[in-house]
Amino acid sequence: MLIVHLVVWVVTDRGLGPGLFGLALSAAGAGAFLGTAVSLRVAARLGHGRSFACALTLSTGTPLLIAVLPGAGTSLATALASVQFVSGVGLGVANVLSITLRQTVIPRGGLARSNGGYRLLNYGVLPLGSALGGVLGHTVGSRAGVAVGAVGLAASALPMLTRRIRSLRSPEDARTPQAPDVAGPHRVPAPAPLARLKRQARLKCRGRRPGGRRAGAGHPGGRCS
Repeated sequence: MLIVHLVVWVVTDRGLGPGLFGLALSAAGAGAFLGTAVSLRVAARLGHGRSFACALTLSTGTPLLIAVLPGAGTSLATALASVQFVSGVGLGVANVLSITLRQTVIPRGGLARSNGGYRLLNYGVLPLGSALGGVLGHTVGSRAGVAVGAVGLAASALPMLTRRIRSLRSPEDARTPQAPDVAGPHRVPAPAPLARLKRQARLKCRGRRPGGRRAGAGHPGGRCS
């Protein structure tokens, strides 16, 4: 929704040239490259959860400034590029930390299904958002559509800003702890059937029955061949 209205508002309503608009958008890619490069260093210094929360806030919160950007022409393109660059840095850091967290917590056999579900939700809502954005822009205008899209983007990050996520020092801290053994650590497991049969055979070879009594002379267990 945000991108749909951003093109109309910046290029058509504000008169920004297509070339300058393209350069402004490309700043997000440069910021994402930088964020990807420094993501692990940031996580090592601040902690995984806190770094992820800050990066996600930066990525989804910075676009809230787009609807109030002043100026026109080059000044507008510079301001838009700055917002895109900062948001891209947050996006680069958040992507690396998010993927690391999923690959650590999710069992190896479920990674493919998890990635498929993630992409389904991520890309599956794009047609719905575009259609809703078109109706909204036709009703209230492109600038209001940019503002509503930016608010929706920021709100989408709220479920990931819980205390449990922010308190993670490393991705391993998010794993579900193993349930304690209710039987206690000193319980001896029951012998396997094969082991029980071998024990009985050894007792017979020693001239004793499994119950502890010595086998008689005529008992076949009194000797071993």
